[in-house]
Amino acid sequence: MADSTDGCEAQTPEYKLIPHRDYYLISGIHSPEAVDRIQNWEIRDSDIFVITYPKSGQPSSDQPCQHCQF
Repeated sequence: MADSTDGCEAQTPEYKLIPHRDYYLISGIHSPEAVDRIQNWEIRDSDIFVITYPKSGQPSSDQPCQHCQF
Protein backbone atom coordinates (compact mmCIF):
# COMPACT_ATOMS: atom_id res chain seq x y z
CA MET A 1 0.00 0.00 0.00
CA ALA A 2 1.28 3.45 -0.86
CA ASP A 3 2.46 5.75 1.87
CA SER A 4 0.18 8.74 2.44
CA THR A 5 3.09 11.15 1.89
CA ASP A 6 3.99 9.61 -1.50
CA GLY A 7 7.69 9.68 -0.66
CA CYS A 8 7.67 13.35 0.36
CA GLU A 9 8.88 14.02 3.84
CA ALA A 10 8.14 17.19 5.73
CA GLN A 11 11.17 19.44 5.48
CA THR A 12 12.02 22.33 7.72
CA PRO A 13 13.81 25.28 6.14
CA GLU A 14 17.51 25.67 6.94
CA TYR A 15 17.14 29.36 7.67
CA LYS A 16 15.63 31.34 10.49
CA LEU A 17 13.80 34.64 10.43
CA ILE A 18 15.40 37.27 12.63
CA PRO A 19 13.13 40.10 13.83
CA HIS A 20 14.76 43.51 13.39
CA ARG A 21 12.82 46.75 13.72
CA ASP A 22 9.58 46.20 11.79
CA TYR A 23 11.03 43.54 9.47
CA TYR A 24 12.02 39.88 9.50
CA LEU A 25 15.47 39.21 8.06
CA ILE A 26 16.62 35.87 6.63
CA SER A 27 19.54 34.47 8.62
CA GLY A 28 22.71 34.00 6.61
CA ILE A 29 21.60 36.53 3.98
CA HIS A 30 20.81 39.68 5.93
CA SER A 31 22.20 40.89 9.21
CA PRO A 32 20.80 43.61 11.47
CA GLU A 33 24.11 45.48 11.16
CA ALA A 34 23.92 45.51 7.35
CA VAL A 35 20.34 46.81 7.45
CA ASP A 36 21.37 49.60 9.80
CA ARG A 37 24.26 50.57 7.48
CA ILE A 38 21.93 50.66 4.47
CA GLN A 39 19.34 52.78 6.26
CA ASN A 40 22.05 55.27 7.27
CA TRP A 41 23.49 55.73 3.76
CA GLU A 42 23.87 59.27 2.58
CA ILE A 43 22.75 59.74 -1.01
CA ARG A 44 25.01 62.06 -2.99
CA ASP A 45 24.25 64.07 -6.12
CA SER A 46 26.73 61.93 -8.07
CA ASP A 47 25.05 58.58 -7.20
CA ILE A 48 23.50 56.59 -10.05
CA PHE A 49 20.64 54.14 -9.53
CA VAL A 50 19.99 51.46 -12.14
CA ILE A 51 16.41 50.22 -11.88
CA THR A 52 14.82 47.70 -14.24
CA TYR A 53 11.54 45.84 -14.49
CA PRO A 54 11.35 42.47 -12.71
CA LYS A 55 12.39 39.51 -14.89
CA SER A 56 13.81 41.85 -17.55
CA GLY A 57 17.19 40.12 -17.41
CA GLN A 58 20.73 41.23 -16.76
CA PRO A 59 21.62 42.19 -20.38
CA SER A 60 18.92 44.85 -20.45
CA SER A 61 20.52 46.58 -17.47
CA ASP A 62 24.13 45.95 -18.55
CA GLN A 63 23.84 47.68 -21.92
CA PRO A 64 22.96 51.17 -20.59
CA CYS A 65 25.63 50.83 -17.88
CA GLN A 66 28.32 50.23 -20.52
CA HIS A 67 27.62 53.69 -21.92
CA CYS A 68 28.05 55.44 -18.57
CA GLN A 69 31.35 57.13 -17.78
CA PHE A 70 32.53 56.68 -14.24
